[in-house]
Amino acid sequence: MILTSFTPTPPYPERILGPDALDHPARSRDHRPHLTDILRDLADSIGRGKGGGKGDTLEDDLNWYASGGWLWEQAFNLAHSAAIADGAMWSPGEMECEGIVGTPDRLTIHSEHGLTVVELKCRWASARKFDDLEKNYWMELSQIQGYCYMNSTLHADLHVFFVAGDWRPPIPQVRSVHIEFTEREVVDNWNMLRKHAVRKGWLQA
Repeated sequence: MILTSFTPTPPYPERILGPDALDHPARSRDHRPHLTDILRDLADSIGRGKGGGKGDTLEDDLNWYASGGWLWEQAFNLAHSAAIADGAMWSPGEMECEGIVGTPDRLTIHSEHGLTVVELKCRWASARKFDDLEKNYWMELSQIQGYCYMNSTLHADLHVFFVAGDWRPPIPQVRSVHIEFTEREVVDNWNMLRKHAVRKGWLQA
């Protein structure tokens, strides 16, 4: 047996994240701030970003994280193919609200709650962290609330694919939760993000 390592062209993770594979349109190339970028900068400024507040997360690492998220989205599409096919769930693409751009993963019309934001995440951390969302997933919750504000709804579904489950043993698992925010929570969160964008000079006051 002869083993020869090779690197495909284009290499991974670019091969996964190439333009033909993207599920959403590319982000705007103009100067409008994206909700996710505002949130990441805010997290870094208070020392709660992926780079520990130092902005030192490597671009290649971010691309690999994004690749895992994209693969989870494709698996989610397959699992919900019927809903997607009949239009009960869809990818809205890029939208803008008060000068801020956002790209929710999915939207759906819930029989009980009406319009609902659907957010998909892929994580390598322990699934046990999911038991305390407000402590361990504040960035995700802030992002979801931002998308709720953009779509005038208080309801969201969060589906997280944990690559190694709870590590006891490391078996993949998915955790899902429906979230109903208060109007005050959604508005206060939006104002926080918008004020940060203004402080950074990305938006006019």
